[in-house]
Amino acid sequence: MGGSPTVYGGNTPCVSCIASDGALLVLDAGTGIYHLGKKLESRKEESKLIRMLFSHVHWDHIQGFPLFSPANSPEVKLLIYGGPPQGGTWEQALKGQMDDPYFPLPFSSLGADITFQGWPDEGPMALGPFTVSRTLTNHPGGGYSYRICCDHKIFVYATDTEHPASGVDEGLFCLARNADLLLYDATFFPDEYPAREGWGHSTWQHGIALARAASVRRLLLFHHDPSHDDESLAEMEWRAQQEFSSVEAAREGPVILD
Repeated sequence: MGGSPTVYGGNTPCVSCIASDGALLVLDAGTGIYHLGKKLESRKEESKLIRMLFSHVHWDHIQGFPLFSPANSPEVKLLIYGGPPQGGTWEQALKGQMDDPYFPLPFSSLGADITFQGWPDEGPMALGPFTVSRTLTNHPGGGYSYRICCDHKIFVYATDTEHPASGVDEGLFCLARNADLLLYDATFFPDEYPAREGWGHSTWQHGIALARAASVRRLLLFHHDPSHDDESLAEMEWRAQQEFSSVEAAREGPVILD
């Protein structure tokens, strides 16, 4: 992990959305969720209800869940959603990674009131103030990208997805249309991609193609390869900005949609 970035962040994926009324939606539970949990410990009463939404079951997106401190608080109600994972349920996935010998304590030891929620077969779903739509992603084992509408803003979470040979994924195009912010998988540089085709990840160039086609206001390049250091990610960001002005390489920290 010597190449892991520090300026751009070295945790695996976890993104939180906070509505104007304080409602919280957490997307994925990679290692970054540990730090989110510590921040939430100091928040007021609105943090006692937490909604979580998962993209897929790969380890880097669920491995932080056992260390999310609110999940161990009796005062917290945790509602867990996600498109149905391949080969099981979200309850099985999150409980399974805590089974012996993978973790010293079982899922049943967690103190929060944890409920697994269903998902409609079609159409958007209301998660408190958040209205969420989804589409399947092109990733080994399957997964979902999400369009989240709240407070008259649109955020699209499109991690772990590989662009089709045609260049623009039609499902993602519909999901991302007129979004205020698109967070897009740009794990590989374009010259790295041919040797990694089929791995389920994309490039900054294809992120820009999607953002342009869908009239996205702002693009964040996400899911950094751990072999890319800060210098290489700064280069990625610079190259991308030569072609699309409203693009950045994602960093840990807040992003405000104004």
